[in-house]
Amino acid sequence: MPTSESFDTVIIGAGPAGASCALELHESRVNYLLVERASSAGGQLSEIHNPLSNLAPAYWPNGPALKASMTEMLAKIGCNLRLNTDIEKVDLKSGWLVTSSGELKAKTILLATGYRLRRLDLAGLRDFAESVCYHVSSGSDRYSGATVAVVGGGDNAVMQAIELADRCSKVYLINRTDKFKSRPDLLLELRNRSNTEILVDSKVSELGGNSTLEWLRLASASGKQRRIDACGLVVKIGFIPNTELFAGQTTMDSSGHILIDQNCQTSVGSTFAAGDITNPGYPRIATALGQGTLAAKAIRRILERH
Repeated sequence: MPTSESFDTVIIGAGPAGASCALELHESRVNYLLVERASSAGGQLSEIHNPLSNLAPAYWPNGPALKASMTEMLAKIGCNLRLNTDIEKVDLKSGWLVTSSGELKAKTILLATGYRLRRLDLAGLRDFAESVCYHVSSGSDRYSGATVAVVGGGDNAVMQAIELADRCSKVYLINRTDKFKSRPDLLLELRNRSNTEILVDSKVSELGGNSTLEWLRLASASGKQRRIDACGLVVKIGFIPNTELFAGQTTMDSSGHILIDQNCQTSVGSTFAAGDITNPGYPRIATALGQGTLAAKAIRRILERH
């Protein structure tokens, strides 16, 4: 790659939002570059193991299946995609980007860097690293016949608890409040399982055992404590937006989500954002796809004025 390259648009992140924007810009013959730090496009799709049944175009058995379809589409159009490329520094106002392989100059930028898993912050966690994980696939026999705890109150936590209930002797779902972000139908399905127990107003305060995990200590906001036996802990406590690189350059909310208008435009006029990192937004694949397309439309209008 040359020392410096210029583009009408640089898209950071090749998940659904970035890919959607790239497809739209490609069709409009815009000189764009789609940059992805991973070795393949798709973003978090690889981490979605449940069926995707809420997307109107088709049904996909899991995220990797949708990722394969999306990757095939990008290849089919000859998308200007650059993989294994880290964005080390970016100046949103000037459009300068420093990557792991050179510098880029862009008239417009789309930020579509997505989410990453929120990790459990607990002393002594490393001592039981083999017993703590962030996902157990539906085809795995891990924890089969055992007692397991799942931490979290969203869709992912409840779906994980339901899957584990099919092969575990006992499953606890631990939520720090009595309010759940999960869909009501999923909670109802979990409650109908005879081998599950939902514990609210609780957070994990301690892990214990000899060489492997044997028990968890839970603490409530009022100070009450309870100990439960479990040989496994699955953490599903949400995600963190990958926006640290843009901090101080564009307006964000208190959780690090980038504020956008109805055209996905940020507080920096030539910069747009789409997907899970945005506010207002809704962390769904369909939202990311739509926002990527909306951003492309607004980007074209700005480029037409140059």
